[in-house]
Amino acid sequence: MANQKFNSIVGSGTLAKLLGKSQRQIQNYAAEDILSVTNENKNLKFDLYKVIPEYLQYLEEQYKKNSLEAEIANQEKRKAKAEADLKTHKAKMAKLELQEIEGEMHRSCDVEEMTLQLVMEIKNRLLALPGLLAIDLAKLDDPAQISAQIERQVNSILFDLSHFEYNPVEYKKRVRERAGWKEEQAANEKTKGNQSDTN
Repeated sequence: MANQKFNSIVGSGTLAKLLGKSQRQIQNYAAEDILSVTNENKNLKFDLYKVIPEYLQYLEEQYKKNSLEAEIANQEKRKAKAEADLKTHKAKMAKLELQEIEGEMHRSCDVEEMTLQLVMEIKNRLLALPGLLAIDLAKLDDPAQISAQIERQVNSILFDLSHFEYNPVEYKKRVRERAGWKEEQAANEKTKGNQSDTN
């Protein structure tokens, strides 16, 4: 028994049991040249010394292929997510532009500029105050009258400022100027393109 030589040639049934596959799958491997096979009396025979390394190589190739397919699938998912994020961003931008055009929202630069105009108006009125009061106050000796005169001028300035109101028309004008510039630029580029086509 100890002197009996190991027979490495087995049939498809035995090989199927060794590899944990069905006999049909082993036959398919043979038909696809994945495993080396020899026909012996119309029966498939396999040399274990050949087919085991071949099967291991096949498994390694399948693993690499599946890993590559998984990586490609992940890249496609990342690409799809990036495209979805871009579309969402564009939709948000379009919504903000619509809100701006309809006057529901204003750009910070417009608000800053309009606020600066108001601040400059207050500054100019306050800087003009000494000049307005100098002649009238020079004629007065009574501190109560001087105080009342200053108070009247300050109240006049505050009264004028109290009538300062939010002006949606001014904001819309600024939006149209920006949009008009964009439309004009696009029209100019289109005209240039048509001229080059004509030439």
